Amino acid sequence: MPAAGRVLNTATRKPLCEALEVARTPAQRARGLMFRSSLQGGLLFRFPAAGRHRFWTVGMRFPIDILWLDPAGRVVHLKEHAQPWRFAGGPPAPASQVLELPAGRIASSGTRVGHILALPVSRKL
Repeated sequence: MPAAGRVLNTATRKPLCEALEVARTPAQRARGLMFRSSLQGGLLFRFPAAGRHRFWTVGMRFPIDILWLDPAGRVVHLKEHAQPWRFAGGPPAPASQVLELPAGRIASSGTRVGHILALPVSRKL
């Protein structure tokens, strides 16, 4: 999962992360952040189709913030401080991307449902 650039909230003009990894393949998406000791930047999950993708924090060792995004990068749902080894939830509306960040980044960036995130990577899978 190569690292890309910064993720920016276009509404608040505040960054959510400076480095981004992208999980494009089923294997990368299944592994996610399992068994890592920390997350410095962000991990973006790309799905081939929009859906109500649910997330669990199995195998994780630290809390994270989670944002569900539509194809345009609009936040359709968010979860702050998702705890390790728990069901984190899923969006009420279809999402094609999910962004995992260190806990506290949603609050520090002022990100809310409806905000659009500028992602540094191609929209293609």
